[in-house]
Amino acid sequence: MADVQSWDPTAVTFPVGQSIFKCVYDSPLTYSSDQKLQPRQIASRKWVHDNSTGLEITLRDDICFHDGSKLTTEDVKYSWVTRPQKDKKLAVAGLLQDLKDVEIISPTQAVLVAVRAGTHCVMPLLARFGVPATCRASFALYNTRAEVDALAQALIKARDLFS
Repeated sequence: MADVQSWDPTAVTFPVGQSIFKCVYDSPLTYSSDQKLQPRQIASRKWVHDNSTGLEITLRDDICFHDGSKLTTEDVKYSWVTRPQKDKKLAVAGLLQDLKDVEIISPTQAVLVAVRAGTHCVMPLLARFGVPATCRASFALYNTRAEVDALAQALIKARDLFS
């Protein structure tokens, strides 16, 4: 089973500053000394799509901000998707480049939705039009009705988001 890319904000910092960075920021998952992922903010995780583009997470329910309010999946969505989309200069904007949305299930549960982008065998055409990458849906006879409906809903959501 494939696993998540590094969610450790210190992974993109210089080594000398990592200890200071870790005092300020917590990461959702961390690696143990034997390189196994361990929970920190995230209590559990599981892939929910066959193509590894949906990761359902459950947050620990005992994490609070300095004012006593609990960390929720709305906070995760704001920190990882909404805010970085508004300001591409933020360091976190480059950490999870494939993360496109956080679908809220409950205050402690959500599905992280990733989209893999690339040139999809049309690199010369994309280069001709100055497009660095695209996102495509793989659609064939083996798709279920539920998958077709999910694609249609995603396209409507994308149209509404970008129009």
